[in-house]
Amino acid sequence: MREEYVKGKPFEVEGVEVFNLGDEYVFELKSKSGKKKEYHLTKPHMDELNEYIEAKKKEIEIE
Repeated sequence: MREEYVKGKPFEVEGVEVFNLGDEYVFELKSKSGKKKEYHLTKPHMDELNEYIEAKKKEIEIE
């Protein structure tokens, strides 16, 4: 995770730390193999954060 994200206080959604950058949310998921992947969710979809995280968790399990 980039340093500028870590400066803000994260909040937790679905067991994932999420950083609010004002116009986007940023979070990171780790696959079973240990590979990390960063995701960005921008307006107008920020209200769909829970669903987005769940979908990405399922997607990364398949990788």
